[in-house]
Amino acid sequence: MKYPIILCILINFFGYFITYGQKFIPEETLKRVYQYRLNNRNDSALFLLNELSKNFSSQNQESGYVQTEMGNIYYQLSLDQIALKLYTRANEIFEKTNDPLGKSIALSNAALVLERIGKSDSAQLLLQQSLTLQKESKDDVYAAYTLRNMALFALRKKDFASAKNFFIASLKMYNQEKLEKHPRYKWDAQFIPQQIYLAGFELYKTTQQPDSALYCMRKALEQSQKFGIQQHQVRYKTFLANYQIELNQLKDAETTLQEANALVMNYPYPYGKLGILQAYRTLHKAKKDSVSFAKASLLFYDFKDKFFNNKNNDELMVMSNLVLQYENELEIRQQKNIIKEKDEVNALQKKYNQTLLVGLVSVGILFVFTLFLYRSLRKSNQVIKNYVKEVETHNETMRMLLSVISHDVRAPFRSLLGLTKITMMEKELPAEEVQQRVAMMHDTAAKGSVLLDNLLQWVALQRDKVLIEKQIVNTQELIAEVNKELANLSLTENVTIEQQIFLDSFLTDRNAFKTIIRNLLTNAVRYSAGKKVIIAIKQIERFIFLHVTDSGPGIPDEQMQQLFQQSDMKKVAAKGSGLGLVIVKEMVQHLNGQIRAVNIPEGGARFEVRIPAN
Repeated sequence: MKYPIILCILINFFGYFITYGQKFIPEETLKRVYQYRLNNRNDSALFLLNELSKNFSSQNQESGYVQTEMGNIYYQLSLDQIALKLYTRANEIFEKTNDPLGKSIALSNAALVLERIGKSDSAQLLLQQSLTLQKESKDDVYAAYTLRNMALFALRKKDFASAKNFFIASLKMYNQEKLEKHPRYKWDAQFIPQQIYLAGFELYKTTQQPDSALYCMRKALEQSQKFGIQQHQVRYKTFLANYQIELNQLKDAETTLQEANALVMNYPYPYGKLGILQAYRTLHKAKKDSVSFAKASLLFYDFKDKFFNNKNNDELMVMSNLVLQYENELEIRQQKNIIKEKDEVNALQKKYNQTLLVGLVSVGILFVFTLFLYRSLRKSNQVIKNYVKEVETHNETMRMLLSVISHDVRAPFRSLLGLTKITMMEKELPAEEVQQRVAMMHDTAAKGSVLLDNLLQWVALQRDKVLIEKQIVNTQELIAEVNKELANLSLTENVTIEQQIFLDSFLTDRNAFKTIIRNLLTNAVRYSAGKKVIIAIKQIERFIFLHVTDSGPGIPDEQMQQLFQQSDMKKVAAKGSGLGLVIVKEMVQHLNGQIRAVNIPEGGARFEVRIPAN
């Protein structure tokens, strides 16, 4: 776990800057941006900053601080490459305007991105450059902050001795009198003491020094109370309560949570409330109070559901409406089926009673009609049972389908909507940047299209159970059709499909065989970017052989053993993955054939299908 507490604080407060003259960011705009980000409304914050950037551009000016703040928002959205470009642009502006402190801030933020994408050495180098610039500017306040960041870097590398040295150096560098005189004190520098003490809390907590950790957290709380930002106090008290629970200081933890809850009652802060409810669950679990734990869990999940359901998720609205409409239709059909079944049973029962009454007239008639009714009722009951079983199977399939739609199919739509929303907000983009984003959108849409195709094929298999209709198939025509369908994918992945066709025509089910080829080729192309795929078809004695060979990394042994062992297709569909190979396996079985996969010595994997020629 990479220190989410410190990272969250760092993202929320790093970068609220004030400068002078043409680079000045209006205080009212900063305040609104600050409030938007505290409440996770990054889209509104980004809109304000974009408008501010346009105002600067209309005067042929640029602000490195606006670029940096926009980079912070993209960083929080995990769009690291865009954030890195904005930090780089901010650094260029600070170079041009001879602002060493601004340059140090841009470098320090860029270090965060580099560390997250795995370039720790480069990140550490940028922090050293940032610290040098701050010392040259004689800015002890930001130098203390950079030393604090270096302490966190060392802590994440488990270099506890260096982390402690950097933290102590940060405390020594920090000076309250200099801090209060700092030009950026009101909107940025005021948060530095809190962040220094939070770093100390994380350091001493990790090195199991609870007294020092608790001291640092209380100092951070003192700083937050000084500025009256209740969101910070709620968050820090929740951190403190969770740590007290770890230390088994359950009474103190309960008191701390009561204080945090009182703050939330006076100031609406949904994320803080959610954290408090989660902490109460942890507290009651530690107390081994199952009843209180159950009540706390109910409150937590109820608030979580209401909170997230009330969020304005535009990208989910269309899909949610479709799912809701389908569920309503499904419920109506189920009710009609139940009524129909009851009517059928009542009708049979009535007929049986009438026949029994008439049968009393004659023992012979009674015997004949009783036997007839017994057989008729048994057959009818069996029909009803089969019908109910079929309805349950269809309902289960639909529930699985909805599960896949809600978890996997809507994921590409989220990504596409996020990218298009951000792109629309940025009116002026370089052609190269537009091309990159279009490529990202195309890749996302292509993945969603493949998943949707496989999902529809799986539903068809479950619904129709595929009837085999054999006919004479022209091999070249069939391969040409599949190649045409995969042309865009092959072009995108830069893959050449080499054909080795030694059979003009053969007898089989055309649709089933085409489905097998298309799915195997799709997998092969995706694992052979920039290389080639070979498809071979031939007949040896009484069997038709289809081989599809890719140029990928091959299949690990542990996966190879389980590749075709999945028998429960509903579980596969619910996971939203592996549908292509499952469909291939079922189609091969329908054709009374066999399939296997092997790794080839020269690299890559080959899927081998064998079906009877007749």
